Amino acid sequence: MLFFLLLHPMTEAAPALVNTFVRVLGEQLAEARSFPCMDHLEGQAKDARLRAAVRFMREHLGEHVSMEDVARASALSVRSLTRRFAAEFGLSPKEVLTKNRIAVARELMAARKLSVTEAAAAVGYSSLSQFIKTFRETTGRLPSEVARFGA
Repeated sequence: MLFFLLLHPMTEAAPALVNTFVRVLGEQLAEARSFPCMDHLEGQAKDARLRAAVRFMREHLGEHVSMEDVARASALSVRSLTRRFAAEFGLSPKEVLTKNRIAVARELMAARKLSVTEAAAAVGYSSLSQFIKTFRETTGRLPSEVARFGA
């Protein structure tokens, strides 16, 4: 698309092509920023209790994990855990868990290893409709698109 625009800058389709290019580029950049890596967060955390919380979430990604479970694993209250996550990472523990679950599910579907239902179950979602809703809110795409067409 970009090469076509460079070769034919005066084409009638130029505005539409530029808009499409900018939209797609923006989506890709937003997706790249929206998936924090748990390993990275674990290494970034200054507080050992936050490292323990991130490690717990990573190890239990495919299970039902409550914030009480994460707080217990980190020896913090849920309120303290939430405040410390916000201060350290700019995200709540729930957001970190959700974004990482969606990132893992996306990778599983993009590689065409798992169906949407299988990927949802693999990352701890018991409700397919909740998974689809969360996936779309997080990535701007339907999980079926990723499963069918890849990343």
